[in-house]
Amino acid sequence: MKYLFQDFLENKKIYNLNEAYYNRLFRKITGEKPVPYYNIHYNNGEKFYDGNPIFSALTDGRLLRIIQEEPESQRIFLRASLEKRPEDEIDELIIILELSQEAKPLLEELIRKWLVEKEEKEVLSRFIKERLRNVTAQPGI
Repeated sequence: MKYLFQDFLENKKIYNLNEAYYNRLFRKITGEKPVPYYNIHYNNGEKFYDGNPIFSALTDGRLLRIIQEEPESQRIFLRASLEKRPEDEIDELIIILELSQEAKPLLEELIRKWLVEKEEKEVLSRFIKERLRNVTAQPGI
């Protein structure tokens, strides 16, 4: 596996480069500047550096949240699910992954289907179930 930003949880500079990567990826796919949805700072203004979320954006009433975990798998690790946030009734695509060259095409495809092609939830749920069937999953997630 060729992991990207491998030490992002130990090195704040790498973490910030990793965040910038997701911002560029979002712009490339959607043509829009991301509007972050989740707060990634403590009350004192210090930033979270835990990867949850590493990226979030709300666009056209659809929410994307990406949670990046420390690389440790020998195969592609990417999970995705669709949920409705009960507090505000926003549909959200949640992607949990270990970012690698091998996972990038699937990540981009999920973002495109959700935010650009505006796939219906049922259609995207089927795609996730079928496409991620053979992708590594960690127990309990």
